[in-house]
Amino acid sequence: MKNASGFALVVVPALILSSCFFKSDETGSADNVKETMICHTPKGDYLITHEEIFHATSKSSGSSGTFISGYADYRFTVRELQSGRLVKRLVTGDRSEDILPLGYDGTRLWCYSADKEIGLHGRDPITLLVTVTQAQITAANPSLAHNLSAPAATEAGKMYSYDYFSGRVILTDLQGNILALDPATLRTTSIPKMPESPVHFHNASSTSAYRWGKETISLVGEPRRKIELSGGRTSRESYLNAALLLEQGSDHLAEVGNRMKGGNQDARADLRRQCDSLKLLYPVLSEGRRAYASIRDADIPNHYYEKARMLERLTEDSVHDDDRTLDHLSSMVLGCDSTTAYILHSGNLTDTSNILISRIGLKNGEYVTLWTTRVPNIFFDPSKGIRKNSLGDVFKSGNPHFDYEWYGVEGNVLVGIKMLFAFGIDILTGKLLWREQL
Repeated sequence: MKNASGFALVVVPALILSSCFFKSDETGSADNVKETMICHTPKGDYLITHEEIFHATSKSSGSSGTFISGYADYRFTVRELQSGRLVKRLVTGDRSEDILPLGYDGTRLWCYSADKEIGLHGRDPITLLVTVTQAQITAANPSLAHNLSAPAATEAGKMYSYDYFSGRVILTDLQGNILALDPATLRTTSIPKMPESPVHFHNASSTSAYRWGKETISLVGEPRRKIELSGGRTSRESYLNAALLLEQGSDHLAEVGNRMKGGNQDARADLRRQCDSLKLLYPVLSEGRRAYASIRDADIPNHYYEKARMLERLTEDSVHDDDRTLDHLSSMVLGCDSTTAYILHSGNLTDTSNILISRIGLKNGEYVTLWTTRVPNIFFDPSKGIRKNSLGDVFKSGNPHFDYEWYGVEGNVLVGIKMLFAFGIDILTGKLLWREQL
């Protein structure tokens, strides 16, 4: 009897310890977010988050701090953008089993799995069911059979990606050749290098941003900040600890980038047409000074040479177009609309102040606040707020990371992720549509 009782004393604490740290990969709260995207589909708009669930195996606290050890599993969560309703959860497993989301082409979510039976594939963005297999890809490209690179999930980003600028999936074969796959035909073509991502930096907010072209918007002052436009004009209203929300949607940024590149190309093409038209009328323009002796109206060669010099400068400068475009896209206002900006700010200076989001519209040459929405129980500074608030009990299991932020706009919804919560706001009215813990 004594032995049996002693056994129970050993086993019961072990069971209690295990139950305290148990967290379901399917229903447990997320401890971090790896990637976020919005998928616009014929059936509606959906928010997809790639989440980390940390399983603590031991925790200890002391004068040197809190120490946590354990392991992480991963999952994908799909929510309706309008309502926040959870539509699908897909648990992928640990770091070695996880699936890397590459990009969304408007129909399929392209992914890579280190499982050689799965590899490169396409999924339905709502159900997350596989709709294009690696076998179909190699069938369309026989030279890729048993010849696709198969890196570990943690290294896959070096070999696989999605080019939002061209709308193609990028992959690498075993010889290191880089190929671009057309999602419509599944056929590949060789390309010289890995394309740059439109999301060059992953900042969610900043005190300055591009509106369009060289037009900028900034926030100036401390601790209340006013809006300042390119010409130095400042707004009447001010916002506490304010920051401008930046566009993080790769699809939206690539669309802007392509328009910028197209505008530069159009400008050069237009100058070239003007020069060619003048040379067609006055062939002597090709002979430099002789043109001034042959053409009575000196304004004609002057006009031609001015345009020719502009074209030469733009052509020489075009080698820097891609770098300038990426720099521009790294700090573009959320929504990519030159007449609108969204500001994240604090309600007060306390540690538990909730976040406020304001939509700012350009009206009569000045920015004015269209609406301001408070998002409850999401702290402006999560690390301080949780320590001072009973909401800390919500995060007592796992090992939550609160530094991830992401914001996007699709249709009439602004979606935000902060403090491991996701929320949606109607951009027309400012109404808080939903708020859910991840």
